[in-house]
Amino acid sequence: MTRRLPRSDEPDLLATVRRAGTARPPTAPHLYDALCRRRSSRFPFADRPAPASVLTELTEAAHAEGSVLDLPGPRRPTSCCG
Repeated sequence: MTRRLPRSDEPDLLATVRRAGTARPPTAPHLYDALCRRRSSRFPFADRPAPASVLTELTEAAHAEGSVLDLPGPRRPTSCCG
């Protein structure tokens, strides 16, 4: 069970999560080995910004769900090793 917060009596608490029911055994245990090998890239797929209409649609969709979409600023150069 997940409850969205904050509550007026605990404004710094963001969320509470409680387990409910019984845990089911994994249906694909062989996939756990792949987790250690998984790599993610946060770099854009293209060297061009997303269209403003797409960003507006994403922002409105987040708002409709009661959330706020925080769009990142310009990408800063990074080094590969540190």
